[in-house]
Amino acid sequence: MNMILLFPKDFIDSMRVRLTDYRASHIREIHRAPVGKTLKVGRAGGGVGDGTIVALEESAVTLEVSIPDTVPETPRVSLV
Repeated sequence: MNMILLFPKDFIDSMRVRLTDYRASHIREIHRAPVGKTLKVGRAGGGVGDGTIVALEESAVTLEVSIPDTVPETPRVSLV
Protein backbone atom coordinates (compact mmCIF):
# COMPACT_ATOMS: atom_id res chain seq x y z
CA MET A 1 0.00 0.00 0.00
CA ASN A 2 1.43 3.39 -0.96
CA MET A 3 0.98 6.22 1.49
CA ILE A 4 2.43 9.54 2.58
CA LEU A 5 4.41 8.95 5.79
CA LEU A 6 3.89 11.61 8.46
CA PHE A 7 6.16 12.49 11.39
CA PRO A 8 5.35 14.45 14.58
CA LYS A 9 7.17 17.55 13.25
CA ASP A 10 4.77 17.68 10.27
CA PHE A 11 1.69 18.36 12.41
CA ILE A 12 0.67 22.00 12.80
CA ASP A 13 -2.28 20.92 14.95
CA SER A 14 -4.03 17.63 15.70
CA MET A 15 -5.86 17.55 12.35
CA ARG A 16 -3.47 19.26 9.91
CA VAL A 17 -0.01 18.65 8.53
CA ARG A 18 2.20 20.90 6.44
CA LEU A 19 4.75 19.22 4.19
CA THR A 20 7.62 21.24 2.73
CA ASP A 21 10.09 18.56 1.64
CA TYR A 22 10.27 15.80 -0.98
CA ARG A 23 6.80 14.57 0.05
CA ALA A 24 5.23 17.89 -0.99
CA SER A 25 7.08 17.70 -4.31
CA HIS A 26 5.90 14.12 -4.78
CA ILE A 27 2.26 15.09 -4.16
CA ARG A 28 2.47 18.01 -6.62
CA GLU A 29 4.63 16.44 -9.36
CA ILE A 30 3.89 12.70 -9.26
CA HIS A 31 0.32 12.52 -7.95
CA ARG A 32 -0.60 15.85 -9.60
CA ALA A 33 -3.21 16.02 -6.88
CA PRO A 34 -5.51 19.07 -6.76
CA VAL A 35 -6.99 20.70 -3.66
CA GLY A 36 -9.73 18.41 -2.37
CA LYS A 37 -7.98 15.17 -3.38
CA THR A 38 -7.77 12.53 -0.63
CA LEU A 39 -4.56 10.50 -0.25
CA LYS A 40 -3.64 7.60 2.02
CA VAL A 41 -1.45 8.77 4.92
CA GLY A 42 0.21 7.04 7.84
CA ARG A 43 1.67 8.28 11.09
CA ALA A 44 5.21 6.93 11.68
CA GLY A 45 4.81 4.18 14.27
CA GLY A 46 1.05 4.73 14.35
CA GLY A 47 -2.18 4.42 12.47
CA VAL A 48 -3.13 4.69 8.82
CA GLY A 49 -5.83 7.05 7.56
CA ASP A 50 -6.70 9.66 4.97
CA GLY A 51 -5.37 13.12 4.22
CA THR A 52 -7.29 15.63 2.14
CA ILE A 53 -5.33 18.40 0.44
CA VAL A 54 -6.57 21.77 1.69
CA ALA A 55 -3.80 24.02 0.32
CA LEU A 56 -1.20 23.74 -2.44
CA GLU A 57 1.65 26.22 -2.55
CA GLU A 58 4.86 26.28 -4.56
CA SER A 59 6.87 25.18 -1.51
CA ALA A 60 4.30 23.39 0.68
CA VAL A 61 1.24 21.15 0.79
CA THR A 62 -1.23 21.27 3.68
CA LEU A 63 -3.41 18.25 4.42
CA GLU A 64 -6.32 17.78 6.80
CA VAL A 65 -5.83 14.29 8.20
CA SER A 66 -7.99 11.68 9.85
CA ILE A 67 -5.87 8.94 11.42
CA PRO A 68 -7.33 6.51 13.96
CA ASP A 69 -5.27 5.84 17.09
CA THR A 70 -5.20 2.11 16.37
CA VAL A 71 -2.03 0.67 14.85
CA PRO A 72 -2.58 -1.79 11.97
CA GLU A 73 -1.76 -5.39 12.76
CA THR A 74 1.52 -6.66 11.33
CA PRO A 75 0.83 -9.10 8.47
CA ARG A 76 1.91 -12.67 9.05
CA VAL A 77 3.97 -13.02 5.89
CA SER A 78 7.36 -14.61 5.41
CA LEU A 79 9.48 -13.78 2.40
CA VAL A 80 11.82 -16.45 1.09
